Amino acid sequence: MRPRRHVPTLVALAAVVVAGCGQDMTSPVHPVRGRVLFNGKPAAHAQVTFHPVGDAGRDAVRPTGRADDQGYFTLTSFRDGDGAAAGEYRVTVVRYLARPARTGSKAEDTVTANYLPARYAGAESSRLTAVVSPGTNELPAFDLK
Repeated sequence: MRPRRHVPTLVALAAVVVAGCGQDMTSPVHPVRGRVLFNGKPAAHAQVTFHPVGDAGRDAVRPTGRADDQGYFTLTSFRDGDGAAAGEYRVTVVRYLARPARTGSKAEDTVTANYLPARYAGAESSRLTAVVSPGTNELPAFDLK
């Protein structure tokens, strides 16, 4: 049997691919903290999503955060609380909570509803925007009406 000359090349290529898989291939992100209010009061448990302007692709990273009891949130792109890439964003905010289903259903039946105005659920309709800059970002409050 004759030795194959391509085996060392394939082994070297496989090593490069495996080494590349362990690296963080993500864009640099910067810490982002903000607050969500609804009619001047904390929007506890609201879900905040940042949609990058100019990158509407399905694979675009959309940093998200969940507001605490006082309405404060930090954004996550790849790891908990890591932040967002620098750039301009459209912002959506929803607050889904479970409530009992209609009368006549089982006591444990619930439905989920958004308890914020529907316009804040759409990137175009919310009219909320934010800019993330390199470094630490403390955003002005989003006061929803």
